[in-house]
Amino acid sequence: MERKEERKLSAVLNEPLDKSLLEMATTPDGMKTENVSKPVTGQLCYRDLCRELTNMDLRLRRPCVTLKKRATPSYQLFAHVAGGNGHKLVKVERTILVSYESYILTQLMEHGPYVYDWRPFELVSLLSQAADIFEGENTMLTLRTPIAIIGDIRGQYQDLHRWLCITGFPPRQKILFLGGVIDSEEPGSLDCLAFIAAMKVRFPHDVFYIRGMGETLPIQFQPRFRRRNDSAVQSAATRLCDNLPLFARISNQILAVYSGLSHELSNYECIEAVKRPFTLADMPTLAKDLLFSEPTTRIDMYRRATENRPATFGFGAVKRVCRDMGLKLIVRARNPLDNGICWLGKKQRLISLWSAPAKASKKAAVISIHPDFVIHVYTLEKQKQKK
Repeated sequence: MERKEERKLSAVLNEPLDKSLLEMATTPDGMKTENVSKPVTGQLCYRDLCRELTNMDLRLRRPCVTLKKRATPSYQLFAHVAGGNGHKLVKVERTILVSYESYILTQLMEHGPYVYDWRPFELVSLLSQAADIFEGENTMLTLRTPIAIIGDIRGQYQDLHRWLCITGFPPRQKILFLGGVIDSEEPGSLDCLAFIAAMKVRFPHDVFYIRGMGETLPIQFQPRFRRRNDSAVQSAATRLCDNLPLFARISNQILAVYSGLSHELSNYECIEAVKRPFTLADMPTLAKDLLFSEPTTRIDMYRRATENRPATFGFGAVKRVCRDMGLKLIVRARNPLDNGICWLGKKQRLISLWSAPAKASKKAAVISIHPDFVIHVYTLEKQKQKK
């Protein structure tokens, strides 16, 4: 029964949003667009690397501010194009010039968006440290602006580096990952998870990660070490993912979740009642709906999961949750989108993000929310193949 459930969920892993939803999607009025001409490679030059490392050493942070209650969202779009070595993970020999022996994160940053020569015990230790930190966090994260929100990465390690070059690295920029970092088909999944773990260990109060579908389905990284070492790495990664938070509340006005809403979601206390860790086999209904339910125009409120389809929710459910929980915006991920982002509903209260430009899409997006409720939308177009 458990394997049947896994196959069913895997089959809809890359399923796009319903066409009827896309037809009703709108663009915010007055959104300004700026095209950034310089391609984003994801590789920091020496000057930028030194600047980021200095910020890290000094722990320079933007002050956290609560959103103004009467503020309404306004948007600015910055369009980027991917450059460099494409989107497939490649191995590049690099000499590390900056010596920071105590922090693996700095070496990963300097090495850039290429295969890193991990030692198995080093990787297991890093994932275990991060798992301990995630285990100590609440099931519902309580965050404040400014913060950048990144949707599905799906093992695209190069694009993870590109996004961080665009948004800025922690601690200067707080970052929330909505899940979907892991994709068993992509060799860069382990590298993505390790990089996020390294950021979390170094800056536990500036990097946040909630659970998605990729973190819930059985984790199967592509072989990298000897079988025993691969098994140890996979076990450490599974423990990390089983302890991830499920939900984030930003400045009491924005809800961030991997996929959807639930008929059991009526207040914040019901989320805190979900006990971790849990697996796909023993997942409570509320958690399953948050991870797998999808928006639809066919119903107004909720429809429970069936044998062939996950649970769904309508815009009446969005309105109810926003009213009952005092929200102005709900941000979700999961579904591939042609433009990387879409605004759904009459009042554009539901935002769907897709952050993997080379996975089932040609363009991706992340957002950065500022205290005055100005939301910067960063898009990244897939790199064109060289002739």
